[in-house]
Amino acid sequence: MDEIDALGRELCQDPARRDSPSCAQFLHPHSTASPKEHTAEKKHENAMAHIKLLEKHLDQLEKEREHENEEIRKESTEFMKELCADPARHSYPACARLMAKPNTAAASAAAPAAGKLRSSTATKNSHHAASQPHTLHWTAMNESETTGSPHQQHMGASPLLMHREELRGAHWEGKIPKVACITVLPQGQVTEILMRYFMDNYNLQHYDGSRELVIVYHSEDKEASRIAHLYADGASVKAAAARGESGFPSATAYRYGAWLAHDADLVVRWDFEAWHHPNRLSMQVRAMVHSKRPASLVTMVTAFDAAGKNGTVAGGVGPHGSLMGDAAWMRKHWMPTLEEENALLHGLHSQDVVQVAMPELLAYHDVTMLGAAALAA
Repeated sequence: MDEIDALGRELCQDPARRDSPSCAQFLHPHSTASPKEHTAEKKHENAMAHIKLLEKHLDQLEKEREHENEEIRKESTEFMKELCADPARHSYPACARLMAKPNTAAASAAAPAAGKLRSSTATKNSHHAASQPHTLHWTAMNESETTGSPHQQHMGASPLLMHREELRGAHWEGKIPKVACITVLPQGQVTEILMRYFMDNYNLQHYDGSRELVIVYHSEDKEASRIAHLYADGASVKAAAARGESGFPSATAYRYGAWLAHDADLVVRWDFEAWHHPNRLSMQVRAMVHSKRPASLVTMVTAFDAAGKNGTVAGGVGPHGSLMGDAAWMRKHWMPTLEEENALLHGLHSQDVVQVAMPELLAYHDVTMLGAAALAA
C-alpha cells in the first residue's frame, strides 16, 4: 500500500492529472474518508441522536411519575373522605386522622347526608365496577377459540378504544400471563451503545407478571449476533439467528421469535428502534383482560426528529408495530410488516382487537413519520 501511495503521488504531480478525482486520495489523503468510515460516522451520529431522545424521554417520564403520584394522592384522599363520611367508620384510626380537623359546616352537613352519600357512593362504585372491574382475571385461549365461527365475525366492526383512566387501579387475582417481547434487529444498524439503551429501556418495564425478551438477528449480521449474545442468558433473554434474502426484519423473523417463546401466554412486537414506556406491557395486557379480547395494539404513537420536534401519528401495524395477543391467536393471525396485518383493524378480526389510546406508550426517532403526518394533515 505504501508503494501504491508513493507511485500515485508521483503520477499525480503531473499537471495533466493533478485535478482528476482519482488523484484526490493521493494528494489529499486525509480530506477523503472511505465508505466504511462514512458508514461508521453515520452510525455514530444516529446513535447519538437516538440516545439524546431517549434521555429526553427519561426526563419526561420522571415528570410524569411525579404528576401521577400527585394524582393518585388526591384520588386516594377523596375516596377516603367518602368512606369516612359514614358514621360507622368514624372510629377507624385512618378516619380519625383524616377528620381530626373537620370544617364545622361540613361536619354538621355530613350526618344528614350520610345516607345519601352511601347510596350515591354505592351506585357510583357499582357502575364503576361494571365498567372497570377492580380485579383482573386472565384465561388462556385454546386453539378452537382463535378462529371463531363466521357468524361471530363482522367486517369493519366498531373499534373498541380504551383510555388510560379505564386501565388504572385494578389488581390481579389468580395467574398473571407471561409475556414474550419479540425484537428483530435491523440488519447492519446495531451498535453496542444502542443495544445498551434498548436493554435499559426494556428493564424499566413495570409489569406484575413474568416476561422474556427474544432477540432475532439476521444470520449474516455477525456484529448484531455478537452484541445480542452479550445480553442473552437463554432464559429471560434469548437470541437467535434467522435467514432472509430481502426485506429484513420480516414477518418470518418475527414469527420465528414467537415460536421460540414456546412457554409464553402472550406475545408482543417489541421494536428495537422505539422507546417503550414502562407501563406499555401493563396497559396493553390490562386492555385485553378488561375487554375480553385476544389482542391489543397502540393505535397512535409519538414520533420525534433529531431537533426534538414531536407529533402523534398513526401506528400499531406496518413498519411501526405494537400488536400484542394471546399466543394461540398470534400463531394464527399475526402477519407483522405485511399488508394482511392492516386487516386486523378493519377486517374480519377487527372485533378481536382492543385499541389502546395512549400515544405516549411508544415513541420513534423517525422523521419520515412526522412528514407523513404533516402531509395527511
